[in-house]
Amino acid sequence: MGFAPQNSMPKKTQKEIDAEIKRLEKCKTYAPHYTMFGGDNHRKIDEQIGALANKLTHDDAYDNYPDDEDPEVLSSVISALDWRNGDEEQTPSSGWDIFDPKKKKKKARA
Repeated sequence: MGFAPQNSMPKKTQKEIDAEIKRLEKCKTYAPHYTMFGGDNHRKIDEQIGALANKLTHDDAYDNYPDDEDPEVLSSVISALDWRNGDEEQTPSSGWDIFDPKKKKKKARA
């Protein structure tokens, strides 16, 4: 019998998911389109939005984003699903905060 992780946090409500989708859409205004290694940040954000909006499951993610094809996209999608399911505390959009100029200014003042 396999180990089933217990959710330490409740699953997200549709209202919370909708708000997070809006925050992810905003991330595209300040996250660079490409990483210095050519990775497509905007695709990762789009796929996170799609996973949340379309209620993907983990099985869907592994079927749609094979790890050997683009592991960073798969990882981004899994993180969004884990957050939605209450298995991850950090919101998907907070992973893009390092690029937000407003948050950088707040951090510099602290």
